[in-house]
Amino acid sequence: MKKIYFLIVLILVGAALQGCAKETKEANGKVIQVKESDTIISLMEKQDNKPYFIYFGRPSCKSCQKALPKLQRIVADERKEVYYYNTDFFRNKAGFSDVLAKLNVTNVPYLVKVVNGKPTNSTLLFSKNAQIKSVLQ
Repeated sequence: MKKIYFLIVLILVGAALQGCAKETKEANGKVIQVKESDTIISLMEKQDNKPYFIYFGRPSCKSCQKALPKLQRIVADERKEVYYYNTDFFRNKAGFSDVLAKLNVTNVPYLVKVVNGKPTNSTLLFSKNAQIKSVLQ
């Protein structure tokens, strides 16, 4: 009887630890939906030598629809935070053109690394996984 009880407890502890590991991975790597242009503008104004990653895409773009799940997988594996700037949502809002111009965005899906307010590395997300990972470094 003690062996069965011990085995049940061991299985439950293992399942709990597995669930914790999954939550940690998701918490450390995610794509964050930007709700206000000020979020991106504040990232571009930071001078802290820290890299920030911004993904430009839109739901109405078939290539973007394919790229986003791919990006989400890579971001989770690399444990990075990427800000998602939905160009459909922001198209008619103040500052839209300025954000695109400052970060050299001409096409979507597009991933850019920003350090001290300047784009330092970028790729269109038609790229291979290795190219996307290199931007996230």
